[in-house]
Amino acid sequence: MNFKVTRKAILIGCPGTGRNYLSAVGYDLQNVKNFLLSNRGGRWFDNEIITLDNPTISTALNIIQATIADYVIVYFSGHGWANNSNEKFLCLKDGDVEDLLLLSQSPRQNIFVDACRKIPLHVISGLPEEDKYLHADGYYPAREQFDKYILNSPVGQTIIHATAHDTEAFASQTGSYFTEALLNVCYSVKTENYYPWEISDVLSLVSIDLAKRGSLQIPAITYKTGNLQIPIAFGFVNPAIKNMPKTGIKAMRKRYIIKTKSSNDGLALLGIGLLIFAAESSK
Repeated sequence: MNFKVTRKAILIGCPGTGRNYLSAVGYDLQNVKNFLLSNRGGRWFDNEIITLDNPTISTALNIIQATIADYVIVYFSGHGWANNSNEKFLCLKDGDVEDLLLLSQSPRQNIFVDACRKIPLHVISGLPEEDKYLHADGYYPAREQFDKYILNSPVGQTIIHATAHDTEAFASQTGSYFTEALLNVCYSVKTENYYPWEISDVLSLVSIDLAKRGSLQIPAITYKTGNLQIPIAFGFVNPAIKNMPKTGIKAMRKRYIIKTKSSNDGLALLGIGLLIFAAESSK
């Protein structure tokens, strides 16, 4: 391979505390990491993945802004909410931040948010492990293919939420439904030719998986700039979902947080201002 591509993934889990604690979050982080390390997910290296367990606002935002690469994924699992203006907030250890603050100066970026978007506030919420094959020569065809897509993709940034505006997302004790469905779809079809699955193709199948689980939540792309063309997974041209787990409605749980306003509106607004300033300065 005669090209050098840099990639980074930041996995953020904020389970909350007390009666609002989400046991699913820990499973989500490990399952997403397992997916990224697999051939199906593009064969990331362990040192390219940063896991933040219940970080503070300053820790999370500082790491996000300092992590610049050709392609960056940010994944969040935890509590979230939305206001009447359809602004979307994520609950970190010491306060709430708008989802736009997960964007950085990296030219290609995908953000996945598995959290509620309920007004005024509610919740969220990983999956079959794939065998990890070790290659003595350090060559991984899946990784090379994924690097080529990163190198050839136009710049762009996308934010994907687990559910629609003013709706909650669901979780079981061992994983959140959106993350489980997303990974299940990505794992569902065996592949030999590394056909790229775009996020728009995958989301329609994720909705089907969620419906089979008894969840009515509908994933949505809430923010998009540029024309990012990096696959979320490798699969066949005509994927078909088979043998999906049929988690019944009885297993679903909604979580509610008693809250009247963002616990950190000031920091969120300051961060947005800095983000806008950085974007304008780069033009």
